[in-house]
Amino acid sequence: MKRVTFVLGVLLLVALARSAWPIDASFFEVGTVEELQKGKLDDLVAREPGRLTLALAKEELLKAEGEIIWSLAVDAAGAVYAGTSHKGQIYVIRDGKSSVAGTVDDTALFAVVVGRDGRLYVGGSPSGTIYRDGQVFCKTGESYIWGMLFDDAGRLYVATGPDGKLLRIDAAGNVTVVLDSPDAHLMSLARDSGGNIYAGSSTSGLIYRLDVRDGTSKVIYDAAEGEIRAMVVDEEDRLYFGTADVTAGRTPSPGPVGVRVAAAASSAASGEGEAKEPPPAAPAPPAPLRDDVNATNAVYRLSPDGSVVKLHSIRGKMVMSMLWREDKLYVGTANRGDLMLIDENLDVTVLEKDLEEPVIALASARGGGVLLGTGDAGRVVRYGPGFVKEGQQTSQVFDAKFPARFGVITWTGNLPPGTFAEVTTQTGNVAEPDASWSEWSKPYRATGRAVTSPGARFIRYRLKLRTVTASVTPEIDRVRIAYLTGNQPPRVKSVKVTTSAHKNEKTKKPSANAAVNISWQAEDPNGDKMQYVVEFRMRGDTAWRVLEEETDKTSYAWKTDAVPDGTYEVRITASDEADNPKASALRHVRASQPFLVDNTRPSVVVAVRPGAGKATAEVTMTDTADGLKSAEYSVDSGDWRKLSPDDGIFDSPIEQATVELSDLALGEHTVTVRVYDASGNVGAGGKTFRIR
Repeated sequence: MKRVTFVLGVLLLVALARSAWPIDASFFEVGTVEELQKGKLDDLVAREPGRLTLALAKEELLKAEGEIIWSLAVDAAGAVYAGTSHKGQIYVIRDGKSSVAGTVDDTALFAVVVGRDGRLYVGGSPSGTIYRDGQVFCKTGESYIWGMLFDDAGRLYVATGPDGKLLRIDAAGNVTVVLDSPDAHLMSLARDSGGNIYAGSSTSGLIYRLDVRDGTSKVIYDAAEGEIRAMVVDEEDRLYFGTADVTAGRTPSPGPVGVRVAAAASSAASGEGEAKEPPPAAPAPPAPLRDDVNATNAVYRLSPDGSVVKLHSIRGKMVMSMLWREDKLYVGTANRGDLMLIDENLDVTVLEKDLEEPVIALASARGGGVLLGTGDAGRVVRYGPGFVKEGQQTSQVFDAKFPARFGVITWTGNLPPGTFAEVTTQTGNVAEPDASWSEWSKPYRATGRAVTSPGARFIRYRLKLRTVTASVTPEIDRVRIAYLTGNQPPRVKSVKVTTSAHKNEKTKKPSANAAVNISWQAEDPNGDKMQYVVEFRMRGDTAWRVLEEETDKTSYAWKTDAVPDGTYEVRITASDEADNPKASALRHVRASQPFLVDNTRPSVVVAVRPGAGKATAEVTMTDTADGLKSAEYSVDSGDWRKLSPDDGIFDSPIEQATVELSDLALGEHTVTVRVYDASGNVGAGGKTFRIR
């Protein structure tokens, strides 16, 4: 039935079309991810390969103004812990309510983790202290703690800086250095199903693997980028990692984002006016968290067999966080935050784009969904597991180029039970919607409805999706609007004629060729198919004569040997009749500049005055049409030699040339002269004489 409605709508358009309107409708169509994202999305998400769905439901669980949420951890009961900067505070969120769980004597808490014993471990910077349930657990001897994780034996692995060490700490707080890298900082950690530990470095962009069976470590990948900020391993032991370069190329790194934050916060906490200098081994302070990023960073997948795939590139943003959940990779970026999802098909979906805050931490929420921790506003937000109830897309403005009538609007997709879609339209005659545009139409709640907005040059639509059940979402994969514009005349933009004379100017060589090459450029504002008529006339004539008609080519080779010499014009007529009724078809005509047709050979007369062992040849060359161009002579079929006129230049219809012939033997001789005109015609003449 929907298909019938669509056909009836198009038939209605044709029935209403006046003689000045074309037959075939054109369409505005939206279907790819790129096209869908050109509009404004409110609580909708554009997913590969091209479909709109409701966005995941989101709930703000914490907002700590002025703080940065650097790390998140979730315990077995579902409590969420957030490590912050500036005040050394740890927040806890239970049953949707947040509170300060405790404060430690550090300012930047880049890493928090829940142990197998259910206790909370916090890594403090810039003192390098690890706290357990708010109390000092151990002093690492390092300044910065960037990442922590536990192995199956309950031992804690810690990524540190500024000496680039990976530490292992037992239950008693004893510290062992298990990897001492040449880089200043180890930024990220991950663990595979075999218990092997992966660490990503700054500056050199190296990934290390620590074999827990024998304690050996080695570099398994050297990234083109300088900093490996985030890591995660999936069920198949494939390692995903993201880079966080600030400047493009392997330029000297200022150090990881966060070092200056920790140092500045530490100085403020101690009451000092200036930030403390970092430890001597630390790199120079880095750019602040929100500085411009001009590097291109990327998300990679490293398989157990050593193969690496670049999954996604991000210009001007850093990959700060990763989470693997339910066969999907979630990625958070800075400076302006994106939250992206990469599925097993390697399709990338942007769930949130250009948030005001960077997305620094990600974690799995108990009961489903994803936890997101941000900078600046210090927010923790839960995404999912269900969808929002309603969302809408306001499309880009579509330009028909000319006043248009609009036909039916159709859309395709999947509407499970309990989900709904409706569309409204708005039209206007200025590119930016303003008060002169029409009101939004009444909703079209079924596909294939005729657009009720008034005819205009511009149109846009608003698509609303709704669900009554949070676990399902409607999906729309294509929206199409039919329209007709008033027929516009085609236009012949230029006509170019190339004669033999023009060819000779380019090649510098004469050629006896009676063909004139005609070419033209034309366009039709409606995009209609055009056909052409090619005509000619001699200057002074009133009637045009047809060379070719109903051709769709834009060039023609005219053999001019069947017309007399003279000055001619050609005319091109373009018509859009192929795509319009004959009565409403339009035409445009353009004539060429006048050009000369010259197919007559120049004449040559040679007279010879013999002498003793020599002779004088006097040559008269005549061309009354296009003018003489060059001449040459030969004696007794010898080599051709250049012949110049007596006045030194070929610039008259009649030219005289004198040639002194010397070293001639007794007997009969022949001199031959060959003359070329500007059109490439060749004339020849000669004289036989005797030396006595």
